[in-house]
Amino acid sequence: MFYEELGIEMEVKDWSDFKAEHLMFQLKSGDVEPEFRDRFKNKKKIIVIGMGGSVLPLGVFRSALGLEKTIELWSDLEFLVPSTKSEIENSVFCLVSKSGATLEVQAITAALLPRVPLDQFVVVSDEGTPLEVWARENQIPFCKIPKEMGGRFTNFTDFHRVLLESLGHPFEDWLETARRRVLALRKDPRPLEILFRQVFGSQKNHLILWAYGRRASGLAKWMQQALAESLGKINAEGQRKGVFPIVLEGPQDQHSVLQYLMDGPQDHVLWFIEAQNESKERLSGHSFFSLVEGQTLSRISGILSESTYKTFQERLSNPQTKQNLLRWKLSSSINDFIEAIVIIQAFVEYSGKCLGVNPYDQPGVERGKQIARDLLRTDYRSS
Repeated sequence: MFYEELGIEMEVKDWSDFKAEHLMFQLKSGDVEPEFRDRFKNKKKIIVIGMGGSVLPLGVFRSALGLEKTIELWSDLEFLVPSTKSEIENSVFCLVSKSGATLEVQAITAALLPRVPLDQFVVVSDEGTPLEVWARENQIPFCKIPKEMGGRFTNFTDFHRVLLESLGHPFEDWLETARRRVLALRKDPRPLEILFRQVFGSQKNHLILWAYGRRASGLAKWMQQALAESLGKINAEGQRKGVFPIVLEGPQDQHSVLQYLMDGPQDHVLWFIEAQNESKERLSGHSFFSLVEGQTLSRISGILSESTYKTFQERLSNPQTKQNLLRWKLSSSINDFIEAIVIIQAFVEYSGKCLGVNPYDQPGVERGKQIARDLLRTDYRSS
């Protein structure tokens, strides 16, 4: 495995089966309309408009591959439309909404339509949604999301395959890597039990996802949604289950929350997610800066990650300060990220079974959406 485990017993004698029953584990490519694929050809920028699971699974690949300048993820209502006609013509705008009725996507699209021609759009949604109907009426290429698959589990679906293949990436090879990891976990699910005991076996309330390196940021943010939205549930016995995942970024958050984690309530599990960009340029030292002379920025970042990790590692022997640790060390290979995705997806299925919750719904999310729709139906002139 590419991760290091500390702080819990490694000898696992009892564990549950992992059956990989969910549709996301099929890892099959489907048919995509040629018009949908063609719209990505020769585009310099891909703008993906969506919320939560519509953008976060793609964000893992975006960060891991360093595609931030090529792929923009619009997940709020404050965005900058490309300013020139040439920039718009060289962009494709991807409207992604599983329900086809996401309020934010509707609002952003309505703001774009006066400035962006319809032939710059594609639509990704469930079949039969209002968004698909609109796309068909306006001859906008459409790609379906499987109805049985929540947005947060769409990492390996056809939309991402078409998008990333248009940028020259071998997505089918990645699917084979994912299949091998699924098969390995079905044969030996003990790694999932180890993770389960670490996160849920010690009465901790929070799971800190501390990302070091820009390449790790997308993975940490997707992990947060996958774990919070899947496992924060009430089970059949009325018990509230789950752990609160919190994303931190290093080394910035060493200077904001490290003190609290060290000496505040010791109710956290900590995952360090490390994926550094390798820099080769060595720094020159001039008097005051002599400490960094000859170093690279990536090595300094690695040292800061190592030092923070060790501050927690050395406390494991003390029951008063013990906070379970896990270290995900991701290499420059995209395969490490693919395996990390599969492990988290499998962990969700495995933990849902152990906790007695359905990890594939999100009933708590819907009430806020309904209130927002009701408020929009009120007379805007009275507000």
